[in-house]
Amino acid sequence: MDQVFNDSLLCELNGFFSLAEKTQLSSNEIEGFFKKLDEFDLPFDEFICTLCQTRFWSGLEDGDFNFKELCIALSHAVTQYNLSLEVKPCFHGANHFRDVTFSLSLLASQHHRIRQSLKSPLWQISDESYWLLLFCAIGHDFGHTGLINSFPHQLEINSVKLIGEFLQTRSLSNKQLTYLQDRVEYLVLSTDPRDFKKLSSLIKNDTIFQTELDYLSFLLIESDLLASTLPRRGMLLGEKLRQEWSTNYPVEAKKVSTPEGRYQFLAHIEFLSPHAECLGIMTIHQKELNNFRLI
Repeated sequence: MDQVFNDSLLCELNGFFSLAEKTQLSSNEIEGFFKKLDEFDLPFDEFICTLCQTRFWSGLEDGDFNFKELCIALSHAVTQYNLSLEVKPCFHGANHFRDVTFSLSLLASQHHRIRQSLKSPLWQISDESYWLLLFCAIGHDFGHTGLINSFPHQLEINSVKLIGEFLQTRSLSNKQLTYLQDRVEYLVLSTDPRDFKKLSSLIKNDTIFQTELDYLSFLLIESDLLASTLPRRGMLLGEKLRQEWSTNYPVEAKKVSTPEGRYQFLAHIEFLSPHAECLGIMTIHQKELNNFRLI
C-alpha cells in the first residue's frame, strides 16, 4: 500500500473515532464515512492493518494472545481465500467484512462513555475481549458461499472450521488454542440469523442466567447489522443481497430489496447494547423502522 494513502486513511479513521467517542452520530455522518471507505477501496487485509494502527485499537491491550498480530494474519488468510474464488458472493464478500469490522470499532469506541450508565455489568467489556470480537468479526463469514443455511449454523460451522485451521498454524499453546477455539465457536455460531430472537430475548431478560459470551455475541451481531440499518446504505446492501440470492433463491431475492422486505428486516432486529445507544444507532434504527411502517 502507498504510505501516503495509508496515512490518509489512518488520519480519517482516527478523526472519525474521535468524533464518535464524544457525541451521538447521525445516519448521514455514518453513511458518509462508509462512502469514504468505499472510495478508498482497499483490499480487506490492508484495511485491517490500518484499522489496527488507529489510536483506538492501539490503546487497547491485546493480552497474551497478541491479538493484533492474529487479526492481521487472519485478515490475510480471509483475503487470500476470497481472491481464490471464481465466483464471489455479491454481499458476503470483502466489503461486508470491512463494514462489520468498522462497525464493531465504532461500537467499541463507546466503551468509555458507557461506563457510567451500564445496563448490566456484563457490558463492561475488557480490552482483550474487544480484540477477540475484532478477530471474530474478521472471520465470522470466512468461506461464505453466498447461500442460505439449509440447517442451523451450516455456514457458521464452516467459518469456525476455517478459523480453527488458521489457529492451528499459529504459535499457540494447547491451552491458548482450546481457549480461543471455544470462544470463537460460541461467538461465530451466534451470528446465524435464526438465533437472533433467542439471543435478544436472553439479553433482555435479567432473570435468566447470562454469560459474558452472550453479551459479546450480541455486540458482534449488532456490528453485523449496523450498516444494513442505515437508510441509504441499507437499501444498497439489500440490492446486493438480492443479486447474491437471485440464482438459488429467486423468491427470497425478489422480496429482500422491496419496501416490504426492508420493513420485515428492520422489525425483526433490534439494538440493545449501551454502545449502540451512545453511538446513536438505536435512534437511527427506530426512525428507519417508523419510516417503513408508514409505507
